[in-house]
Amino acid sequence: MVTKSKKPDYMYAVSKMKGAIPPVKWFKSKKSGKNPADSLPFSKALANNFYMLRLAFRICPGRVVLDLIFSVTDACFSYFHQIVLIGYLLSAVERHTPFSHVLVVLAVYCGLAAVDSLVSQWYNHSYLPRTDLVFYEKLQTELFEKAAEVDLSCYEDTEFYTRYTRAAAETGSRITGILNTFRWGLRYLIRSVLVLGTVVLLDPLALVFLVFPPLLSLGLQSRRNKAQYNLTMANTDPGRKKDYVHRTVYLESYAKEFRLSHIFEVLNQSYRQGVEERIHNFRTLGRRVGWYRGITTVVSIAQWPLCIVYAGVRVLVTHTVSPGMFVVLVNAADSMVYTVEWLLNTITDMQQNGLYIQNFRDFVEYTPKVADPENPLPVKDGEHTLELKNVGFTYPGAKEPALQGVTLTLRPGQTVAMVGHNGAGKTTLIKLLLRLYDPTEGQILLDGKDIRRYSLAEYRRLFGTVFQDYRVFALTAAENVLMRTPTGPQDDAATEAALQAAGLYERIMKEPEGLNSQLTREFAENGLVLSGGEAQKLAIARLYAAGSPLAVLDEPSSALDPIAEYRMFESLKEVCAGKTVLFISHRLSSAVLADCV
Repeated sequence: MVTKSKKPDYMYAVSKMKGAIPPVKWFKSKKSGKNPADSLPFSKALANNFYMLRLAFRICPGRVVLDLIFSVTDACFSYFHQIVLIGYLLSAVERHTPFSHVLVVLAVYCGLAAVDSLVSQWYNHSYLPRTDLVFYEKLQTELFEKAAEVDLSCYEDTEFYTRYTRAAAETGSRITGILNTFRWGLRYLIRSVLVLGTVVLLDPLALVFLVFPPLLSLGLQSRRNKAQYNLTMANTDPGRKKDYVHRTVYLESYAKEFRLSHIFEVLNQSYRQGVEERIHNFRTLGRRVGWYRGITTVVSIAQWPLCIVYAGVRVLVTHTVSPGMFVVLVNAADSMVYTVEWLLNTITDMQQNGLYIQNFRDFVEYTPKVADPENPLPVKDGEHTLELKNVGFTYPGAKEPALQGVTLTLRPGQTVAMVGHNGAGKTTLIKLLLRLYDPTEGQILLDGKDIRRYSLAEYRRLFGTVFQDYRVFALTAAENVLMRTPTGPQDDAATEAALQAAGLYERIMKEPEGLNSQLTREFAENGLVLSGGEAQKLAIARLYAAGSPLAVLDEPSSALDPIAEYRMFESLKEVCAGKTVLFISHRLSSAVLADCV
C-alpha cells in the first residue's frame, strides 16, 4: 500500500517529473572543443592497433600467425627476385658464368615462384574471405552483447547512438584492414631493412635520397589522416539525416502520413540540409585533405628522378660503380622508394586506424552503472515482497528530481493500479522497479534486501512486463511470444496457451504456418502484419508465457477498444491469480480490478 512520505502523496511527488531527458555526457572529450583526431597522440593510436591485433588473435589465432608467416616469406621472396636475382644475372654475364649454372638458379626461382603463386591464390581468395567473415560475426556479436549491457540512459543520449553506429559500421572492415596493414607493414619493414643493407654496401651516400623524402611524406600524411578523420566525423551526423529520410520514405509504417500530410516536405528539407552540410564539409575539410595529398604526391614523384640522377653520376661521371652494379643500385633505389613509401603509408594507416578504433574501445570498455554486485545474493523461489522507501530519482544532467520521497509496498498476490496523467512519472517508477535505473535517493527492497545486492539477470527474471512501446520482431509468432527459440512440444503448448489467454490464438492459427508464421514483411513477402490492437495482445501473450511471479503492465490496454479491454482484464485476472500485479495507466477503467490504487 502507499504510505505517507515527505511529500503529501505519491502523485504530487511524481508531478515534479520533467519530460525531457538530458543527454548523458559519457563520450565527451575532457578537453572541451578539442577534436578527437587532434587529442589522440600517435602512441595511443599505435596502442589501439595492437589492442585490435590482440583481439584478432583471440578470435582467430591462425589468421594472425599466417599473416606473420606470409609477411616474412613475401618480403624475402620479393627482395630475392628484384635485387639478388638481378645482381646474380648481371654478375654472371660479367664473369662468364656457365649457362647451366644460371639455368639451375632460374629453374629453382621459377619453381618457388609457382609455389608462391598457388599458395597466395588460396590464401587471398579462399582463406582470407572466410576468416574475414569470422571476424565480422564475432565483433558484431560482441557489439550486440555490449549494446544489451549498457545502461538504458545511454540509449537516451544522441551522442551514444552516434558513437555506437560509428563503431558498428567501422569494426568489421577496420579489423581486417588492421590485419592487412600489419601484414604489409611487416613485409615492407623487413624488405626495407634488406634493401637498406644492400644500398649501404653499394653506396652509403645514396641513403640521403632514399630516406629524407619519405620522412617528409610521413609528417604530411599524418596531417592528411587527421584531416580525413575530421572530415569523416563531420559527415556522420549529416549522413544520418540523409539516411533517415532515405529509410523512412520506403517504410510502410510511414506511407499514410506521407500521403495525408505535408511531412514529406519537412523531411525533404532535412535531406537537403544533410546533403548541403556534407558538401560544405567537403569544401572546407575536404580541401585540406586534398592539399596534403597533393604535396605528398609531389614529394614522392621527385624522389625517383633524384635517385636516377645520382646513380647516373656515379656510373657515367665518377666511374665509381660498374654498369652491372648501376642496374642493381637503380633497382635497389626503385625498390627502396616505394618500399619506404608503403612503409610510411602503413604507419599513417595505423594512425588512422587508431582514431577509428577509439570509437570501438570507448563503446566496449564503457562500464555500466547499473551492474551486478561483487557477491550477488541468490533470488529465492516462491512469493516476493517489493518495497520502495523514500525513493527519489533525478535524470543525469537534470536540475530537478523526477521522483522524490516515494514509498510503496507490493505484497505477494496484490494487484496495484497506479493511475495518473501523462508525464507524471509512472513509467520512470517502473524503470526503477525493473532496475533499468538505480534510485538516486532511498532504497528499493526485495524481501527486505536492497535490489542492488541481487544478480541483475536473476532479479529481472522475476518480472513479466508489457510496455506501451512494445515491439513486434521480424521472427515467427512462437519466437515473438516466448522471446527465445522454441525447443519442443512443451514450448508450443505454452505458446498456444499464452495466445489463447491474450485473445490472439485464432488470428495466428488461421495462418498456414500457425505458430511458425513469420510476423512482419521484413523478410517474408506474405508475412503476417498485426494491427495495433493485435500487436498489443501479442505483447500481453509474452507476459503469460514468461510465467514470472511479478507482472508489470505499462498502459497494457492503450490500443484496445472497450470490449477488448474488458476481455483482457478478465483474462488477466484469471491468469495472474496469486501473482503480484502492477498496472500503470492514465485510465480509471484499469483500477476496477486492483486491490489498491
